[in-house]
Amino acid sequence: MRQVAKVRRGEALVDGMFNERWPKSIVANLIDVAARNIAEVLAPLPTFSCNAADALNDGQRTKADKRTRLANYYVDVSRLGVNMLSGADRYITYGFLPFRVEVDREGKHPRIVLDDPMGSYFEQDRYGKVTAYARVWKKPAKEIAALFPEHYQAICHPSGGSPAFKAGAKDEELEIVRWYDDNIEMLFLPGRKNLVLAQGKQKLGRVPVRIAVRPGLDDEIRGQFDDALWIQMARSQFELYKLQAVDKMVNAPTVVPHDAQKITFGPNATIRTDGRVEKVQLQLPPSVFTEGAQLEHEVRIAGRYPESLDGNLDASVITGQGVEALQAGYQSQIAAAQDIFADTLQDILAMCFELDEKVWGNEQKTIDGKENGQPKKLVYTPSIVIAGDYTVDVSYGLLHGMDPNRALIFALQAMGGGLLSKSTTRKLLPNGVDPAVEERIISIEQMREGATQGFLGLLQALPAFVQMGTDPLPILRQAAIAIQASKTKPIEDALLEAFKPPPEAQPAPGTEAPAEGGAPGEGPQGPGGGLDQTGLMPGVAAGQQGLPPGGLTDIQTLVAGLKGNGQANLSANVQRRVAV
Repeated sequence: MRQVAKVRRGEALVDGMFNERWPKSIVANLIDVAARNIAEVLAPLPTFSCNAADALNDGQRTKADKRTRLANYYVDVSRLGVNMLSGADRYITYGFLPFRVEVDREGKHPRIVLDDPMGSYFEQDRYGKVTAYARVWKKPAKEIAALFPEHYQAICHPSGGSPAFKAGAKDEELEIVRWYDDNIEMLFLPGRKNLVLAQGKQKLGRVPVRIAVRPGLDDEIRGQFDDALWIQMARSQFELYKLQAVDKMVNAPTVVPHDAQKITFGPNATIRTDGRVEKVQLQLPPSVFTEGAQLEHEVRIAGRYPESLDGNLDASVITGQGVEALQAGYQSQIAAAQDIFADTLQDILAMCFELDEKVWGNEQKTIDGKENGQPKKLVYTPSIVIAGDYTVDVSYGLLHGMDPNRALIFALQAMGGGLLSKSTTRKLLPNGVDPAVEERIISIEQMREGATQGFLGLLQALPAFVQMGTDPLPILRQAAIAIQASKTKPIEDALLEAFKPPPEAQPAPGTEAPAEGGAPGEGPQGPGGGLDQTGLMPGVAAGQQGLPPGGLTDIQTLVAGLKGNGQANLSANVQRRVAV
């Protein structure tokens, strides 16, 4: 691990590889570039969702939705999205990544922590379960004493040793060990006679740690760039030799004949002689440049980082399938790492559910979260909502080994071909989208659009209603009310307010409501108040609906024009319409 870290920092693996003039590597650090690129592709989080055992049971579906929000809350409050950038980098570089769950007493929630593999030690059984875990790091003694003042004397003034040792004990860096097993978790100092700083009983009855291990041939854990370290060092040394060779070529000695008594150096210098003055020719063989390219090629093969990712393709014409073929190995390693992360996160979130239920089981808690970008609170009791169900589905969906553009096209084609449903496609989307909530929002949007289209259709049919003799003022009044209400309310509330039925008028004492089926032309408001049995206004002949009395033309049918010598010509026509 220290060797990989030194190479990524551009330092030499052994002393003497570089000189004082060039203390670090002078070539592009291909290992560091490849590790950062792979980590940025691997870091995006998957989708976390909980499913109900009975999809038709509303109560179980509601609890499953709450557990889904809880799982995403654990991820958000742990800042897992940001921490995965460095976590994925460490997984690729060192070969494993420890995921740990701890209790946040202040926030009253479980917290997911990604430990640095440097200084992490673990034991697993044959099923991959962690049976013991230790994390070791160093800290100045005075800082440790500030965190644990009850142990100040034992940390800063240890018994035994010389007075000089006691005087400098405050500035001494001590190793701190965080230990986990199935029974206890402990924090102690090996350098102070295994002084225990804090300890407690294991809440879950097992080690709350899960290790994402890069697959390999044997039990030895190896990072992706272990085989590329010395090749990168060879590239650095080789380029340094080339630079030294060029330096010698520029500063090569000058050959002058014997008759030159005075030699001048510098720009535009002049040497008087009968012979020839020239520099000693130092030529680099062409194989030197071929060997440099071969070393770079070896680093890319060892690090599984294709040249096409840098946009440098050694081909004049290449197809899209050719580019995909060049990146096939790169995409396969991303897919394999995502499978391992998904399996690890599934166990880690199950630990979060179990820890939440066992520590705060009967306590009512309120959490702040976001739902489709909007802040939303959730009030829950862990023993009721979780109720022993620690299962959670983790899926990378469209990001599984593919870039988002190609994955989205694949999902749309599969959905269009009937291979996937819309619900399944939503579950394949990246993290940040709740499939159940998104489905409800889309349904609401579609119904709102339908209500809006129906309202607009009513307004578009207004001329036909006028021709049929319907009074347009009530409809226009309702449209105005809906437009005003839609400025501050959703469209459904605005339509309900606009089309709210008027209160029923109470008949005056001694009066009776008009009988149904009255004379033709008598509507509910008396003679002339509505349509007759033919659908026409009273006194309007068939075919003349919407025209002035007698079928006279309206102002829009009057045609005015110029005729002859510019004289105005005004004509009027009478139209007779016969109903079909």
